[in-house]
Amino acid sequence: IPEKKFLVSSFMPSSSFGMVYAPRGIGKSWFGLGLAKAIATGSDTFLGWQIHEAGDVLFVDGEMSLVDLKERTKLLFGTSGSSKFHLMPSEQLYRHGTPICLDMPQEHEAILQLLDHMEQEHKRPKLIVLDNLSTLRRGVNENDNSETEKLLSFMVKLRHMGYAVLAVHHTNKAGDQRGASILEVPMDYIIKLSHPEKSDAAFKQGACFNVEFTKVRNRAPTIRDFMCELTPTADGRLDFA
Repeated sequence: IPEKKFLVSSFMPSSSFGMVYAPRGIGKSWFGLGLAKAIATGSDTFLGWQIHEAGDVLFVDGEMSLVDLKERTKLLFGTSGSSKFHLMPSEQLYRHGTPICLDMPQEHEAILQLLDHMEQEHKRPKLIVLDNLSTLRRGVNENDNSETEKLLSFMVKLRHMGYAVLAVHHTNKAGDQRGASILEVPMDYIIKLSHPEKSDAAFKQGACFNVEFTKVRNRAPTIRDFMCELTPTADGRLDFA
């Protein structure tokens, strides 16, 4: 059995399944894109967490329009972009009549074929971001543990195949992750984003949220439970602070 390797800090192994969840509109998609950018561009850190491996990233979008995706990636990456950032936009999939459903075995097979193709092209992703679980599932009761088993089985399979998978998800009315409780069981880590106190956010202009770990199977990072903000840089891009 080989030694465990980590992709990000001490909480995200190179083979892992985790989740970031938050209320709508708080900035969880920005979080997923920011982490994807850090790995794809070979940044040393993201939010103070060490990036151990740079490489290709597959970002699977479930709801945004192409124009919004273009605007956000341009603000994060700049005009040069990154050849290691691969985007699967929902708008194109819907136009072709092939939207993704993460609960269907035949679509699991299609995703595996895509990953196999990427590996043959020497673009095997270090990280797969699924943004977000609610829009990438159809025709199931997301509160039912039994109906969530096919999704979980596929996520665990991807982990066993050596992929790091980050699922972006919503909160329920109580502020916990939405849907079946079994969803959290196999996860290596869970990150919760929440609104900061009004006094803390009073002078913040961009997306601003608290970052909190609610589960870490490995070793919790030194930097945890903090507030971050998406701020403009001198060259007109956006970056996290």
